[in-house]
Amino acid sequence: MRLALFGRYPVRGGHLTFLQGFRVGAHVVRASLALVRGLRAAVGSCGGHGFAPTFLPATLFPMEPSLVRAKLLRPGAKLPVRGTALASGFDIFACIDADVRLSQRPTLIPTGLALEVPPGLDAQLRPRSGLARQGILATFGTLDADYRGEIMIALYTLAPDIEYTVKDGDRIAQLVITRLAEVTFAEVEELSDTVRGAGGHGSTGR
Repeated sequence: MRLALFGRYPVRGGHLTFLQGFRVGAHVVRASLALVRGLRAAVGSCGGHGFAPTFLPATLFPMEPSLVRAKLLRPGAKLPVRGTALASGFDIFACIDADVRLSQRPTLIPTGLALEVPPGLDAQLRPRSGLARQGILATFGTLDADYRGEIMIALYTLAPDIEYTVKDGDRIAQLVITRLAEVTFAEVEELSDTVRGAGGHGSTGR
């Protein structure tokens, strides 16, 4: 069964509107409709003023996967794949003609892969734990929605005595994709007070 939730609730400064569709079982339909009724009742009890829901019922359920278009730029290139069924990250593979020996100076490793990330998604390139335990790191990177070039992974060693050679087809990084929050910035004279205040690096202890 496919459930579509639609809500338009009065809140301060206007209305909150959302529409979300997904496939669920009958028991989930009943539970989600109860949540919607509860949210509507809560808004009504405060007259629609000063009440802003901190979550939407639709976010409690899985959404259909977003499509990320991928282009393999040359023979030997591979699509990102999960190492296990529940892994958060997708493995990214090296696509090189010859072995590359790493040093402490970052080296760009080609992947032969280009992606079209839909707007609203946050695609982050991160190090792999299996390489990190050997002293090999990939620099963190952001794959913007308007970038269409080849994904290049910057790899380096943590110490001069670490030797590592990248071979074609090696897993060299992981790609983690989440959803972006839509935000705007407003300049103000003062920020709200907190217990922490301006305490930064190391202010909370070890």
